[in-house]
Amino acid sequence: MNCPIFRGQAKVKDDKDSVKVSSNSSLTFSGNLLATGKKLDLKIDGNAAFGGSIDGDGEKIEIDGNGITTFSSTTVSNFDSLTVKKNAELALDGSTINGAVKVKGGVLSGSGDLVGDLDVDNDKQEIGILSPGNTGAGTITVTGDVSGEGTWIFDVVDSSTRDLITVGNDLDISGFTLDLSGSPTTSGTAVIATYGGNLTEASGGGFNSVIGLNGRQISYNGGQITITGAAIIPEVTNIIPLSLAFVPLLGMRKRRLRK
Repeated sequence: MNCPIFRGQAKVKDDKDSVKVSSNSSLTFSGNLLATGKKLDLKIDGNAAFGGSIDGDGEKIEIDGNGITTFSSTTVSNFDSLTVKKNAELALDGSTINGAVKVKGGVLSGSGDLVGDLDVDNDKQEIGILSPGNTGAGTITVTGDVSGEGTWIFDVVDSSTRDLITVGNDLDISGFTLDLSGSPTTSGTAVIATYGGNLTEASGGGFNSVIGLNGRQISYNGGQITITGAAIIPEVTNIIPLSLAFVPLLGMRKRRLRK
């Protein structure tokens, strides 16, 4: 393994089958990372930022742990597959991943380019999440196909301030849930997705389910998915007892507060 320069605390373990980089604190890597013929396992329980390039040397790359791993202007290439595992978050900050990306109960956020397919799925009770943007609206571009049964968490304010995914080939939303609950209002018409190939919808049309639509309309045509209209905020008629206000929903993953 070609070790980069880093600031913070980390453990680097080079064993028979994999190269493991683990950290439970804030960590910044600069330089290039090369896994020489072994799986690269990034287990981050704090916050880690990677710059430079990552070369998978034809092997698998896994993002693991309970923290946030940020690829900042990073180019990731020459790997078999890249998987964001449950509880982990991969945040893109102007990075390019040259290959297929799988989200299995984790989170893919930020802005960047995926040169390949994207699959976003749940892992048992952990929800797989696609959520462009970090501190504001973001765009994730995928050159291949997008599919899965996870959840899109999108912020939609107006035509220019909204999260967006652009798909070069086919888009399958038949298994996805769209969550707009973080954007109670929308002005005008906002494009949240574009696709260059075929669109596959659920049996009832569109997404498998939609949360937080609140009177807005979704359109699926012309290679675009759009949100139109101002949201109608329901009037609160019942007061939830304080004893119930903090009861977690079983089986639901706590959404990360990105904004």
